[in-house]
Amino acid sequence: MSNERRAHCAECGEYHAADGETAGVSGGRFLCIDCTGEPVVFVGECLDCEWSYRKSGRSSNRYSVKQRVQQEKNSHETRLETFEDESHETVWRAVEPNAAERENPVLPGESV
Repeated sequence: MSNERRAHCAECGEYHAADGETAGVSGGRFLCIDCTGEPVVFVGECLDCEWSYRKSGRSSNRYSVKQRVQQEKNSHETRLETFEDESHETVWRAVEPNAAERENPVLPGESV
């Protein structure tokens, strides 16, 4: 009987030893070494105007990327409510990375 702990990678689903070298917990998720650098992208969009915000990063920083998009969408709603007396509804979602984000997952956020 082995004391080795193993689990499925949250990205690829493969079974790996939780040894910290081939796989481990990163950003609150269990990821193998191959998937820690995979790009993740989140987008915040306004349902009432053309505003959007896109942020990419590595899957090891998934939570931070998602949190940044949520902060930007909340700022958009608050700014319009405070300064223009308008109520805008925004949403966020994960999307597939584009070619540039696959090449370099750590691109600055973009606001349109």
